[in-house]
Amino acid sequence: MTEIFLLRHAHVDYGEGIAITAQNPLTALGHHMAERLAMHCESLGLEILFVSTMPRAQQTADAISRRFPDLPRVDLADLEELSIKDLADHPSPPDENMLTWELTHFCAADQRAWERVARAWAFIEAMIAEQRLERVGIVSHAAVLNALLRQFLGVGPAQRGSAWFELAFASVSCLRVAQANDGSIQERAMRWTNDTRHLDGLDMSDASA
Repeated sequence: MTEIFLLRHAHVDYGEGIAITAQNPLTALGHHMAERLAMHCESLGLEILFVSTMPRAQQTADAISRRFPDLPRVDLADLEELSIKDLADHPSPPDENMLTWELTHFCAADQRAWERVARAWAFIEAMIAEQRLERVGIVSHAAVLNALLRQFLGVGPAQRGSAWFELAFASVSCLRVAQANDGSIQERAMRWTNDTRHLDGLDMSDASA
């Protein structure tokens, strides 16, 4: 039996007038949230951590790595959120700031991101089977974790405007898989999504999604 914990990065300021790019860092609140998340990871008993290479995910995972320096960590570019890199071959590439993108840009980037996340999920599943991992953590982004959830559930990519899982900053979701003797995955279950109880007591007034 394997449990996979999906950890969204901690708080980033996406307020009015702030560009949304690959480089948005954690806020001061975000760093506090990351420390709380790291403390919570003690109860998760992680054996390995897979991390998006974007700064906000790296900073969140760094708090976990500082608390658990011996925890193996694999940084994966395929776990990155949508960015201008997903539109490198677009006939009319927009500005890096996602607030300037049009629907056609998002749709094209969504398709590229879905392909990336599929590669990441296949890689993670292979490592779970090969190493018989039982407690796995993934630090990434809301859209990427949504794509992972959809792939785990066996459904296709979401269309813009369709329903998705609302995942708060520094939230934890849990998936469970049962494996056969040869390590292959036999059964899947979603245990919970969007748990933020480890953040209780923090001033969350600035933590808008």
